[in-house]
This record gives sequence, structure tokens and C-alpha cells, in this order.
Amino acid sequence: MKTILATILCLLMLAGCAAQQPTSESTLPSQVITVTKPVVIVPNPMLFPCPVLPALPNPKTLTDLQVSRYVVSLYGAASTCSSSWKAENDFLNKAAKAAK
Repeated sequence: MKTILATILCLLMLAGCAAQQPTSESTLPSQVITVTKPVVIVPNPMLFPCPVLPALPNPKTLTDLQVSRYVVSLYGAASTCSSSWKAENDFLNKAAKAAK
């Protein structure tokens, strides 16, 4: 008799633990949880603009003054390009640190 009562009690307890199907009145709207993760996109180095190099003077008729002017124009183009690259790399490094 005790085993029958224990069996019935176990079955009733298991029946109470069964998952209830939601009715149309008690359905809750589904919740969507989104997580945003910032990502730094490093552009292709071909997209970094640098000044066009000046035209090379004619080497047959080249004077010292033309050489010096050409060297100065090369230096100006290189310094502009270098500062542009440095500024863009600094910005990208700060953005990458902020994204982490």
C-alpha cells in the first residue's frame, strides 16, 4: 500500500513539473537581444593619397639649380605623404584601441 501511494505521489509530482503550453492570451512578445561590437576597418594602403611626384628634368641639359629645385620638390612631396600616413595611422590605432 505504501509503495502504491509513493508511486502515485511521484507521478503527481512529475505531472506538475510538465511544461505548460502557452495559451493565446498569455503569449509574450519575443525579446531580441542585440550586441554591437565596434570593428575598425583598415583601408587599403593604395587609398592613402600622396602628392604626385614632380616631373624629372631632362638629364642632358640639367643644371645644378634644376637638381636642387627637384630635390626640394621631392622632399616636399615626401614630407606631405609621410605626415598624411602618420596622421591616418595614428587615427586608426586610436580607433582600434577604442574598439577593444
